[in-house]
Amino acid sequence: MPALSPTMTSGTIGKWAKKVGDKIEAGDVICEVVTEKATLEFESQQEGYLAQIIKPSGSENVPIGKVFFRIIFFVLPFDVLFHVDDCYFG
Repeated sequence: MPALSPTMTSGTIGKWAKKVGDKIEAGDVICEVVTEKATLEFESQQEGYLAQIIKPSGSENVPIGKVFFRIIFFVLPFDVLFHVDDCYFG
């Protein structure tokens, strides 16, 4: 995610709208990001499944560029992961 303002250096993870295992479509709200000036919805840019939440709700001072969740694009039989994409501030 790009910095939400020119002065943003970190953010706080608000409420998660999705949980691990949920299918995600492009444009779906995944979580709230709280900055020093506003609370914004973080929308997915791609489709897949939420594989891991690295920073739970309430995590403060998550720096730009830090991974805070992971999306998988393919789920093979027996939940074998084929491709993982890190999603982060920055």
